[in-house]
Amino acid sequence: PPAWLARLDAAARSTKGPCAPCVVVAHPAHDYGPATKLVGAVEALRSDLELLEKAGSDREKAVVVAADDDHEWEPFALATLLHVGFSSSSAPVGYDAAKTVWTYYSYFYPRGRPIKDSVCVAQAGDMLAAPLSLFGELERWGRELLPGGRLPSCFFVDDLFFSAYAAYHRATVYAHPWRRWLFREEKRRKRTGEPAFKPCAQGGCSPKTMQLRYPDGLAHGAVRDRHSANCRSELEALGWWTRGTEGDPCLLGDFAQA
Repeated sequence: PPAWLARLDAAARSTKGPCAPCVVVAHPAHDYGPATKLVGAVEALRSDLELLEKAGSDREKAVVVAADDDHEWEPFALATLLHVGFSSSSAPVGYDAAKTVWTYYSYFYPRGRPIKDSVCVAQAGDMLAAPLSLFGELERWGRELLPGGRLPSCFFVDDLFFSAYAAYHRATVYAHPWRRWLFREEKRRKRTGEPAFKPCAQGGCSPKTMQLRYPDGLAHGAVRDRHSANCRSELEALGWWTRGTEGDPCLLGDFAQA
């Protein structure tokens, strides 16, 4: 890592017990492509007891968060997502945080109507959070992304890979009600005559202050669509694509209070 990051890592590792906030650099043994952000984190937390200690030492309570590094986030984005998903006191009866994934924006895949055999895609580009305990088999899945593995197309579409994993393990994807709050605020400003704004006008509904775009063809367009379709086929061949479901699998966490 660069010198400034190495200094942060050394400072965190020199302290005893949990540290918050702090930065610890993990070095995954394998390159899982874009999926390294989660597969590598889970691998490190399960194999490096020192790293787990920095996160509080409790595998059952630890929450793993993925956020794309080409985004700049509002200062409250992480804390708000974790609070609403894992600390809110207003969850409905039967809600099990250990079987949830939380994000600021989600969509069902494949698109189209009727909605059948779809998974709810939560993406690191809109921040996603899930309990470490949910990822007990993620490393096994991740090995199929490596050269010679059976998920070569999923290597390029990690969001779909993670979402298929969550669906297979019966986890529910909730979208933070941030987007709904934005539209409520828009209506309130219209009523009061305050300066107006357009929710989600910059291509997303997440609390981001900056998002870089790269013309690599993987983020959007025909190349990504092809990888996504092939990834689904590869997952189906392994029996890892959830089938038999009907209706939109994405839920809005509007029961939560910030």
